[in-house]
Amino acid sequence: MKRKYMSKGYHLQPGDWGFIAQSLLDFTEKYGRVTFTELKEYYDVILRGNSNMIKGGSFIHHLQSLTAVINAQNRRCRRFLVKGTDGRYLIGKYNK
Repeated sequence: MKRKYMSKGYHLQPGDWGFIAQSLLDFTEKYGRVTFTELKEYYDVILRGNSNMIKGGSFIHHLQSLTAVINAQNRRCRRFLVKGTDGRYLIGKYNK
């Protein structure tokens, strides 16, 4: 599974390891600066298929993982989320 994940030519599909993280990073990159609520709503409605945003859930664990720079070095896109001074999230790039 890890070999499939690390192949940059492979497009991740729902159910693949890393699909949710990749989707949240792609969403942020597409829209530039996004709020916590925008990310949470995208996760709940688009990725999880709920009719609206729900309270609780596992989103916060994904967010914590995506904001940890150390995790970006093992991510094939090497991107992570950075929280700006305005409270919005934007894309950072791990360059080592």
